Amino acid sequence: MLWEKVCEIWELFNKGPLSFKYYICSNKEKPAEHARRKFENNLDRYRYVEYHYIDQEDLASKILEKKFKKVNGKITFVEKQYFERSDGLLRGVVATIAATDLIKLVEDPNNPGLINEDAFNDNARIYLKLQNKINSSIYETALSDENFEFWYLNNGITIICEECSYVPNSRSPVVTLKNLQVVNGGQTTHALFEAYLKDPEKVDNILLLVRICQTADYRISEKISETTNRQTPVVTRDLHANDRVQKQLEEEFRTLSYFYERKKNQYADKPKNQRLDSELVGQLYLAYYLDMPSEAKNSKVLVFGSKYDEIFNENTTASKMLLPYRIYLPLEEQKKEIQRKKRNRVTINEQDAFISRATFHIVNSVKLVAEKEGIDLSRPEGIAQATQKALKYIEEVIAKEEKKRVSTYTHDKFFKETQTNKVIREHILMHYPKNVKDKEEDASSELTLWSKG
Repeated sequence: MLWEKVCEIWELFNKGPLSFKYYICSNKEKPAEHARRKFENNLDRYRYVEYHYIDQEDLASKILEKKFKKVNGKITFVEKQYFERSDGLLRGVVATIAATDLIKLVEDPNNPGLINEDAFNDNARIYLKLQNKINSSIYETALSDENFEFWYLNNGITIICEECSYVPNSRSPVVTLKNLQVVNGGQTTHALFEAYLKDPEKVDNILLLVRICQTADYRISEKISETTNRQTPVVTRDLHANDRVQKQLEEEFRTLSYFYERKKNQYADKPKNQRLDSELVGQLYLAYYLDMPSEAKNSKVLVFGSKYDEIFNENTTASKMLLPYRIYLPLEEQKKEIQRKKRNRVTINEQDAFISRATFHIVNSVKLVAEKEGIDLSRPEGIAQATQKALKYIEEVIAKEEKKRVSTYTHDKFFKETQTNKVIREHILMHYPKNVKDKEEDASSELTLWSKG
């Protein structure tokens, strides 16, 4: 097969000059500058040569481009109420547009009367419906007799696109937008859309502010999406919802038949047992891999805060995150059963009551037991075996703490304390004799300390 292709190429040489395109792909970074020069110098003696270097980010971009549909559309600026500026690869326009133009821009071309959600893939939040106080206010303002005030009361819409073209210095120019995304103002857009369906004539009076940013660099697009949403109603999780790592995890989980929710309730229409909340799996990662179960329970803000880069990075995979989640699932079922009994005022075995408070500590302890006993956690039997041992050890710790603290002890308080991480860990390790390697490391440490002394 290869020889046939070689022969084909030699035949093409006989027909005239050929152009060559070299694609150098890497699952990490592109070659260093000196490596590129060396490679290209060896081939530049041939005419008509092109070089294309593709790294991990470029490959991910190509995959995500196929996943998310491109949205194109047109709007019209009102009169000459627009201002443009540019800075290198960035170009921006601030303008006044009619609300009806925005509605037509985001309307599903195949389903009139429905909104095209593909125009909001890069928005930090999904639509919170009219039950949300702010969205309800936007809707009511749009349908009120004072809706001419809308331009002054609303922050406007931010759109990013690959191309924004119109005839400059003209009155009411028609603007063509290619591969557009509404990255800020999604709640406003949806509320206006619903108001339009209710009373098109009312909405026809509304003008609003729009800011359009043209760039082909997805890194800049992500920055715009993040910074334009830095306002009180958006939590830190929402600001990270469109990070590259979050989108890649979503796709990886999909191949494993799970729906990873980058945004809260993103897959509310999917089966509950297939939905994975990004905050929860982040907490489990914090408890399992970073050995911080108390923090996972009591300070989940760390997941999308100071510990974000340790949890979500290039080494984070869906398979890796699924392991602690599979340990967590049966514990969650036990927790629900305990809560059900409490609601029905059924007597609960006090030995089991701690499970609902110690979920993250149990997950971490299962890992420790499995490591010490060589238990395979990829199998349900392995998880069950390690869990039983972990529960036994934690019960022993609780008994000691109850004896020490007497009436001041509570499960809730104990499993929130940071020092609990160390207390449980040391108790578990006490049950396992050190192996030769551990002893050698300890001896080495003692020798070093003795030498310094």
